[in-house]
Amino acid sequence: AYQEQEEAAKKAAEERAKADKAALEAAKKLGEVQAVNSKVLAQAKQFNYGGLEQQYGLPAGLLSAVSMQESRGNANARSPAGASGAFQFMPGTAKRFGIGGQESDIAKSAQAAAKYLSFLMNKFGSVDLALAGYNAGEGNVAKYGNKIPPFKETQSYVKKVNAYLAFMKGGLDGSVNIA
Repeated sequence: AYQEQEEAAKKAAEERAKADKAALEAAKKLGEVQAVNSKVLAQAKQFNYGGLEQQYGLPAGLLSAVSMQESRGNANARSPAGASGAFQFMPGTAKRFGIGGQESDIAKSAQAAAKYLSFLMNKFGSVDLALAGYNAGEGNVAKYGNKIPPFKETQSYVKKVNAYLAFMKGGLDGSVNIA
């Protein structure tokens, strides 16, 4: 049974990698690749985003892409809705993932974001739906039939994070390759 689970996990990872590669090629053709700033790239290195992505089964570059979209790497960012930190945690979600009151600690919030994104990917089965859940709340993804909710902000959010993710996988000219 364990061997079957291991093979299924390996196959799923290979399929995800193939889908990620196809998405990157499509994004490049459409010009949907956005540069991630040097602040986020430095934080990714300092706080080992790559190791967290590997540990939690996330696509390489996803934490940088999310941080870039959420706050441009600003650990002290605050949204009008009440989200805070580089990964813009709402208070309830921060508490749920063990970082309540510590959202401005990038190391802790990156780990919490990795845990949350991994949970969302396992729950919804795709990066896009995980991102939609991260932005609009997992209840909204479920409410709309496990699809990206029809909110302009969330639809735009998923596209923008994917554009940053494409950059992390190949740069604007193929020069950045963290995958």
